[in-house]
Order: sequence, then structure tokens, then C-alpha cells
Amino acid sequence: MKKLIYLFILVPLAIIAQTPSQDQNYIMTTIYQKEYLNGQEQNATDDEKITIINYFDGLGRPVQNIGVKAGGNHEDIVTFITYDAYGRQSKEYLPYATINNGGAFKANALTATNNFYNTVKYENTINPYSEKYFEASLLNRVKEQGAPGSDWVVNKNSDLDHTIKFDYKTNTSATEVRLYSVSLSSDYTPTLQNPTPYYYGVGELYKTITKDENWQPSDGTNHTTEEFKDKQGRVILKRTYNNGQKHDTFYVYDDYGNLTYVLPPKSEATSTLPNATKLADLCYQYKYDTRNRLIEKKIPGKGWEYIVYNNLDQPILTQDANQRAKSPDEWLFSKYDAFGRIVYTGIYKNNSSRATLQGYITSPTSSYSEYEAYTPSSTTLGGIPLYYTNSALPTGNLETLTVNYYDEYTDLPIGLSTSVTTSYGIASTTNQKGLATVSKVKVLGTTNWITTVIYYDDKARPIYTYTKNDYLQTTDIVEN
Repeated sequence: MKKLIYLFILVPLAIIAQTPSQDQNYIMTTIYQKEYLNGQEQNATDDEKITIINYFDGLGRPVQNIGVKAGGNHEDIVTFITYDAYGRQSKEYLPYATINNGGAFKANALTATNNFYNTVKYENTINPYSEKYFEASLLNRVKEQGAPGSDWVVNKNSDLDHTIKFDYKTNTSATEVRLYSVSLSSDYTPTLQNPTPYYYGVGELYKTITKDENWQPSDGTNHTTEEFKDKQGRVILKRTYNNGQKHDTFYVYDDYGNLTYVLPPKSEATSTLPNATKLADLCYQYKYDTRNRLIEKKIPGKGWEYIVYNNLDQPILTQDANQRAKSPDEWLFSKYDAFGRIVYTGIYKNNSSRATLQGYITSPTSSYSEYEAYTPSSTTLGGIPLYYTNSALPTGNLETLTVNYYDEYTDLPIGLSTSVTTSYGIASTTNQKGLATVSKVKVLGTTNWITTVIYYDDKARPIYTYTKNDYLQTTDIVEN
């Protein structure tokens, strides 16, 4: 068999203290915990770097992971990985520490793991692993899930063990799961319905029963959770029990597969169709447009929230109930560039409805652009000079709250230039295409701004971050 060795090594082999086993397939990764000048990383001590060696078998499966000298006393931390005859990882072993520190492959890792935990310190644990017991079918579904420790070991011949158990069935009763559906009007407004025959037919849903670690045969349905899914894999119902009483959460979808209603237990949807009051106070509601975009949503304890999109399906306006209660109405707006990056955001004041604002965008005669473009000269907009166009909706009655620049160093604080050299002697790159360079955030209730400028090296890594806070009259500098 051909040996493949993959090396992610940041220093020459000759100067590495770690000694991976050369007769094994492995990947070694070194992560340094402090900065070094180029060529000086070999001086890093064991405490100044993290070295991980992953060994693989001939099929490319991981068989051993080693954190080199990662223990409190610089021991190797070894995790043994094994597979059953069907290639499944039925046992997941806890890691163990060994003084044989150097990263070499541990041929006796299984025995060493068992010996490490079979001591007084670890209560003579004889199963230092979590175990999965699979059903005897091609579906490979987990029947039972154990955990490390004698109290949590899997006993395939008894239901008295403290494991998580799974049972896979279908709905077997004609009145087991109430059927809910969504009726859509011509403008896609949804209405919750409970059509006849009111319940899902026998065998229409997949049913998964999960019994927690504390479940005993005498508990019946207590300590269990039942999940029902339809043939499309969508969750229809999650059912829990308390003292034998059902607590149901229903998930209702429209004809296009969009989650439209979530009916929690207090809505009493198990026995009857929730009325308008229960829907408003207790349930989650979602509305979509003809392009399956979420345009309105309501969650318990909050009013309706609205979303308006541009023709690129990017959300450009959002509004909650508090903003709607103001006079005039307020919306949060977001504007994008041609690459889908947010360039500036803020508050837009307009009393128009969500549908009206959306119509301005989708109208065939709309003159609004889909995105903004960078300009070399500024225009004051919403209280700040902006080096962007203002041609995408909204264009008036704006208060700008954040601004983001990319590719260019624009509108810099006094004293800053388009390049820097850090105290480590690293010069910033002049090729910042595709990178975020300058951001401005307004301090609410004032005319002050917090400006952050980021400089990068030639690998697009941030090396110098300058933040000026006009409100606090402070300047913060972070170098990497």
C-alpha cells in the first residue's frame, strides 16, 4: 500500500522537536500562540505553540489524534479512534495522557486508554468511552447511546440501564396527530386550518421516540420525547410528557414548504384549532411573498415585524412594532454595493405600508438602483459625508448610523495615511481589494462617530487596527 504523508508544517523538519511516526499517514498542525518574525518561530517553547498530530489509516480515516505535550505536565494527550466491522464509529474513547511525549504513534493506545481510567483516581472506570448501539438494518439508525462510566454503560439485554434509547415507528393511531394546513389568499396571506379528517392517517408520519437516561420501563411515556416527521423530512410535531400529560408543539407549513406557524403547548392545538387571541399571544407566525421571502413575522410577546427586499432578494428595510408606533414611522435601512456588501445603514422615516414600499421596488417603472457605488467625492447624507451614491431605495428622510468602506482607505481620521508600518516592522499592503478598510458607527443621540481603520499584510491578515472614538475622545491601536 502506498504511503501518503501530508505535512502542514510551519518550520523545517530538522528543527522540530516533535517526532511523528514516519511509517504512518499523518497531518501535523502547529499553531503559534505569539507573534514571531519570519524565521524565528523555531525558538517557540512548548508553552508558546499548540501542536496536533492526526494519524490516518489506509482508508483515510482518523485513527489517532495527539495533542503534543498538551498536558499539564507536558504529557501527550492521545485520543484513540476505532471502527466496527461496518466502518461505524460505535465507540468514542476519552483521551488519555502519556509521558511518552513527542507525538509518535501509540501502537498500544487502546490498552493505555483502558489502563489510564481503570484507576482509583477515575473510580476504576472500565468503559472510558461512549457507545452507540445500532439497529440491525441498512439504515444504521442508533438504538441506544451510552456514555463513559459504569452507570452509563450500554446493556443491550436490559432496559434498566441509564442510556438514551431510540425507537423508530410510524403513527399508529387514527387520532394520534392533529392535521393542520395553511390556506393562502391571492396576496399570499396565510390562514391556519384544521381540515377534515382533522388527523393524519395511520402510517403517514415517521415517529421517533427518545427516552432519556432516567427513563425506566415503569415510567411509561414520562421521560420520553416523540418527534413526528412527514415524508419530506419536515418536523410536524414534537411531543413531550409530564406525569403522562401531553405537551405538543406543532409545526405547520404552507403549500411551498415554508414554515408558517409554530403552535406551542399552551395554545392547546392538540385538541382544537387555536383562536385569533391564542395565535396572537402564544404562537409564532410567518408570512412569505411570491418569491418565498419572509416578509412578516410575529413571535410571542412582540408585535409584527416587517421586511422589504430589493430585486436581488437582499433585505433593505426592516421595522418592528416600536418603530411603527413612532410618528412618522421609522424603518431600519441597509444599502449594498455591487458585491452584496453592506455599505451604509440607518433610519428611514416614512409612513407608507410594507406593501407600498415593496411595490416601489418591484414596479416595472421603478427608477431605483439595486446597489450603491463608490464615488471619489463625498455627498452629505443623513448627517455625514458619504463617498457612495444614493440611488437605491430609500433615498430621502435618512439618518445614517453606520458606514463601511472596502477596497480603498476613505475618509480617514486626521493623521492617518493609506499605509502603515507596525512596530514589528511589517508594512501594510497596498492591495486591499475585497477587504473591509474603514467603518464608522454613530454614537446614538449625538453627532459623534467611532471610526475604525484596518490595515492588512500581503496575506490579507489584519496587522494594525486604529479606532478613534470622538465621543470619549480616545484612540485605541491594536497591532498583530
